[in-house]
Amino acid sequence: MESKFTFDQSYGKVLGQTYMSIFERLSKLMKDANLPITPDQFRVLTRLWQNDGCPQQELANSSNRDRANVTRILDILEREGIVTRKNQRRTKRLDFGGWISSIRSTRVRLVINGI
Repeated sequence: MESKFTFDQSYGKVLGQTYMSIFERLSKLMKDANLPITPDQFRVLTRLWQNDGCPQQELANSSNRDRANVTRILDILEREGIVTRKNQRRTKRLDFGGWISSIRSTRVRLVINGI
C-alpha cells in the first residue's frame, strides 16, 4: 500500500516554519530592546563587523542575499547613520567611517541583550 505524501508532512514545511518562528522571535527581541535595526539588517551588519570594507557582492554572497536586497538594506542603514559608504575605483566598498561608535554601541547592546 502506497502512502500519499503531503506537503504538511515534509521537512521543507517544518524547516520553513522553524525559520519563521526564529525570525519572528528575533524581531520581537530587537523591537523590545529598542534596537534600530531589523533581523535582515542585523545579518548584513554582522558580515560587515567580520569584514569591514568588503565589496557589496561579497557581502551579498556571505549573507545569502541577492545584491539588490543588500543594496536596499545598505541604503537604509546609511540613511539611518549606521554605516557609511566609501567609493573607491571600480567597486563600491563599505566602511564604518565616522559611524564606528554608533555601530559599536549597537553591537554592544545586541550582545548585552543576548541577541
